[in-house]
Amino acid sequence: MAFARKETEVQKLVERHFDLVGQTLVELEKMVNDYLMDDKGFKQDCSNIDRLEHEADQVRREIGCKLYEGAFLPIFREDYIVLIEQLDQVANQAEAVSQFIVLTRPSVPAIVQEDLRRIARVSVEALETIRGCLEIVSKKPSEAFSVSEEVQKKEREVDDIVWEMTKKIFKSDMDKAEKIHIKMLIDRIAAISNRVEDTADRLSTMAVKRNV
Repeated sequence: MAFARKETEVQKLVERHFDLVGQTLVELEKMVNDYLMDDKGFKQDCSNIDRLEHEADQVRREIGCKLYEGAFLPIFREDYIVLIEQLDQVANQAEAVSQFIVLTRPSVPAIVQEDLRRIARVSVEALETIRGCLEIVSKKPSEAFSVSEEVQKKEREVDDIVWEMTKKIFKSDMDKAEKIHIKMLIDRIAAISNRVEDTADRLSTMAVKRNV
C-alpha cells in the first residue's frame, strides 16, 4: 500500500512539474509578444519565468527524494529521473531566452517578427501535445508513439521556420552584427522545441518498457 502511495505521489508531482514548465513557455510567448510590441511589461514576464523555473526546480528535487525513498521499481526509476531532467531543460531554455532578451535587447526586424511569434507558439503547442502523456504511457503505451510523432512534426515545423527566417535576415540590408545577434535569439528559441522532442522520446522509451 505504501509503495502504491509513493508511486501516486510521484506521478502527481511529475504532472505538477509539467504544469510549471508549460507555464514558463506560455509566459515566454507572452514575453516575445510584449517585447515585439515594445511593451515594457516584457521585463516582468522575464521575472515570472525565473520564478516558474525556480518552482519547477523545487518540484524536480521533491520527485528525486520520492524516488530515493523507493517509489517505483528500480528499472523504472531512471526513466522518471531522466524524464524530469529533460523536462527541466525545457524550462531552463525558456529562462535562457528570456534573460537573453532582457540583457541584450535584440533588434528584431519586421520581416521576421511574425515568424518569431510562430516559433514561440509552436513551442507551447509541442509541450501541450505531451501533457497527460504519462497516463497514456501507464495505461495505453502504444499511443505514446503517435504523441511523439506529433511532437516531431512540431519540431520540424520550427526547423522550417528557422530556415526561412535565416534566409530573410541574411538577405536583408541589416548590419552584419545585428544579423548575428537576431540569429542567436532565433536559435535559442528554436532550441526549446528540441528539448520538448527529447522529453517526448523519453516518454516513448518508457512506453516500450511498459509494453513488454
